Amino acid sequence: MEIEDIRNQFNNTEKLYHYTTFNNALKILQSHTLLFGRLKDMNDINELYRPLAFFYHSRHDNRNNDDIYKKMKEDFYKYQQISLTLDGNRMGFDIPAMWGHYAQNGNGVCLVFDKSKFISYLNEEKRQRHIVFDKVKYKKDYSSVVTYETDANNNLIPFRKREEKDYFFHKTKDWSYEQELRVIIKSDSERREKLDFKDSLLSIAMHNAESVGHEQTIFASIEHDIISKVAGNDITILEHGAWFNNTQLTIRGETVWESNPIDLNRVNPDE
Repeated sequence: MEIEDIRNQFNNTEKLYHYTTFNNALKILQSHTLLFGRLKDMNDINELYRPLAFFYHSRHDNRNNDDIYKKMKEDFYKYQQISLTLDGNRMGFDIPAMWGHYAQNGNGVCLVFDKSKFISYLNEEKRQRHIVFDKVKYKKDYSSVVTYETDANNNLIPFRKREEKDYFFHKTKDWSYEQELRVIIKSDSERREKLDFKDSLLSIAMHNAESVGHEQTIFASIEHDIISKVAGNDITILEHGAWFNNTQLTIRGETVWESNPIDLNRVNPDE
């Protein structure tokens, strides 16, 4: 594909992003799936340590409390999640904290998906599996408490959609830089569930690679050669970097996107 075609495709497509380590990216590309994460492995302590409570029927027998708590825990941890990044205050691939926290201190990758295709495939999956997805809302007032209800026989009542949105799609404002689109699935399987992203992968951004220094381009790295081979010819590899106050995505020096295009006429007024 010519550079102008790559540039037009990238800039004219709504996108979603997933930051990950280099080795995990290879597994994702080889399996063509994203792996759902377990709630107990989350990095937000508000979500990791969640108090479980319940409202019970008036004829509730307190001797059943331990049994109910066990059932609540079993039910709650049936949920798994995938986190993606949206464009927002910053472009989703251009968030330094995300590169640092989730992409191996900049040596990992940012997978770039065609948002329209990805959402379409999610909607198809919803017909087959218990999947919910939405933007995460960031709140100043946030409670980590999860409350179940029980019926007249003290059986747990499964979460309704409104409750799933309340419990899984809110975080404190200090996480707002993540610009998260979250996908949750409820599964009886003890294994981590997978999501086939089909042909929605658009490109792969790399910021740095361990095999080369920070001054060298990722296109000179072993990692670039490996991931290019695994991804295939249809997936474009982009280099994410910055020059002064201008962040760019490039392919071997050719600009695909930049945050603050430099006016060369102002830099060299006599030329």
